[in-house]
Amino acid sequence: DELRAKLGDNTPTAAGPGRGHSAKEWSAGLWSALNSCLDTWHGAIVAVWHLQRVLEKKREAGGRRTFASILVEEEEDEESL
Repeated sequence: DELRAKLGDNTPTAAGPGRGHSAKEWSAGLWSALNSCLDTWHGAIVAVWHLQRVLEKKREAGGRRTFASILVEEEEDEESL
């Protein structure tokens, strides 16, 4: 519903063109919604990638281990339980 509010009445429905909308308008709404979804997905993927890069570079205070290696160790410990 939030996406529909952002895109307006041209947002496609699952069944296809609705009342008062041509197939061309429905198709345009579908591509617009897909583009918005992919933009959001891309932003999230880039944020995770940047976080991974930072965790690989930063080290714990006074230690030799990176934050990424600490997270991997904690994850392995949780899986063994």
